[in-house]
Amino acid sequence: MILSDSGQWVTLLHFDWEWGNAYMGADAMVKALHDGADIIIAGRVSDPSLFLAPMMYS
Repeated sequence: MILSDSGQWVTLLHFDWEWGNAYMGADAMVKALHDGADIIIAGRVSDPSLFLAPMMYS
């Protein structure tokens, strides 16, 4: 794999990869709806929360 910003092969960079992902759940979206949001734009959301949040709100 080649990094697009440097053009170097990943194996030539000599560091260990570590990462994690955080997903927003339904509770955060329900709070936004209670606060008056008409639209919620979220980067990482768990799939079930997209359907669960509106049901929890109503």
